Amino acid sequence: GQVAVNPPPESSQVSSDRRRGAEYDRLTDAINRNPQDADAYYKRGNVLARLREYDLASKDFGRAIELNPRDAQAYNNRCWVNVALRQGQMAISDCDEALRLRSDYADAYDSRGLANLMLGRLDPAISDFDDALRLKPRLATSLYGRGLAYKRQGKTNAGNTDMKAATVIDPVVREELESYGIR
Repeated sequence: GQVAVNPPPESSQVSSDRRRGAEYDRLTDAINRNPQDADAYYKRGNVLARLREYDLASKDFGRAIELNPRDAQAYNNRCWVNVALRQGQMAISDCDEALRLRSDYADAYDSRGLANLMLGRLDPAISDFDDALRLKPRLATSLYGRGLAYKRQGKTNAGNTDMKAATVIDPVVREELESYGIR
């Protein structure tokens, strides 16, 4: 038989791993050395979330939570990726736990607001965004999300005001939220 001259195409796993980069590799090595390293799972989840590999990110945040059940950030980040995965009720459960652990956590109010907005729960979404903005007044995603909720309630002027203010803070906030399916 003949020997193939062209190498076989890369598997999607190999090209995906290569795209993930050195930080992903370093964190995977840390996990392989110490499978109980909650921080490494958390950080690798963040790498995967940035790459929009939400299923894998959710699994890493879940493992971080198993190893450190008091990690409010891991709950919040899993909430956020569950929003991106369109798993609204799961997202809300994670944000509720993040807020139970840390009641002054603006990002968790923001994430829960997005989950509520995604589920069409406009009043709870606005309340969450208000709480986030009370703690972090320049949180563009909360301003934009609250603007969307106001507009859905027919409060067009208030909605447009919030959405405009959000885009002044972060010119790509609309695109970011749309990438999570929030329009």
